[in-house]
Order: sequence, then C-alpha cells, then structure tokens
Amino acid sequence: MRFLGPPVYRYIDIEDSEAVIRAIRSTPPNQPIALVLHTPSGLALAASQIAIALKRHRKIVIVPHYAMSCGTLVALVADEIIMDPDAVPGPLDPQIPVGNVAYPAPSLIEIAKLKSSNARDEFLMLANVAEKAIAEMQDVIIKLLEDKPGTEKAMEIARVLTKVKYAHNYPITV
Repeated sequence: MRFLGPPVYRYIDIEDSEAVIRAIRSTPPNQPIALVLHTPSGLALAASQIAIALKRHRKIVIVPHYAMSCGTLVALVADEIIMDPDAVPGPLDPQIPVGNVAYPAPSLIEIAKLKSSNARDEFLMLANVAEKAIAEMQDVIIKLLEDKPGTEKAMEIARVLTKVKYAHNYPITV
C-alpha cells in the first residue's frame, strides 16, 4: 500500500525472513540486536523463522506504532520491548485463506461447532485446518516463551493470543 510514494506498511514475508536471518547469523553472539517492528502482520512461517533465530541473541524490540499478529510473534522473543505509549501488538489468531479472503481460525471453528451436522464438507475441512493452524501457532509460542515464564504460563499466553475473543486487528494496549 502506498501513499504519496513510500510504502505505508509491509507484511513480513519470506524475503524478510531470509534477510533478517542472514543479518542475525552475521551478528556476533555477544552483540545485542535491536529490531524495529512496524508491521500489520505477515506469514507465520517467516515470522516464526525470525523469532527462532533471534532467540539465540540478546535482543531489544522497538515498536513505534504497531506490530500486529506476526509482529507480535517476533516481539515475544525479546529480552526487552520498547513501545511508544500508544503502540500496540495484536492477537496471533491464524488466518485461513480461501480465495481472496482470509477467515480467522477461531471463528471457523466456532461456526463449525454451531452448524455441526448442517455444515458442508468443505467448511468442516476448513474448520479442521483452522484447528491445526491454532495448535501449530500455540506450539511456536510455547517454544519461544517456555524458558522465560515457564511452560505453564507460556501455554496460557499461547491460548490467549490465539483464541482471543477479539478480531484479528484488535489492538492490545501496553
């Protein structure tokens, strides 16, 4: 998206993960990494790769405005997060693409439960994919966090961030 020339925002993509991981690997292990996150989200795979690679370093994440969804995932590994008082992260509920639309995984599961026997097979399959996507995201969150607050607290954080009652773009305030 552009407004008067420069990009207004960018999603985290595979090219980003390749570039960031290259930079992380070229940084000496004892040198801290400062990462500025300003993103509406992105690909879970790319964000997961960045977060896992960052885990091996001392890292400071700076959020000047927003780091939604996949940006939140990367921020979770930080040793320190510096946020503007009005900056926000967001939920990590996976989005399931169907054609040109992406549906929130928790909503697909909830609707499938409500419709149960009346749902079409294709919809039930999407709900099954949504359940797997949530479980996978929770596993990544737990892996990233379990050494800090402990496994039980990491599991609770993963549950809240992936199955929240809010819309995908809901801002989580400081």
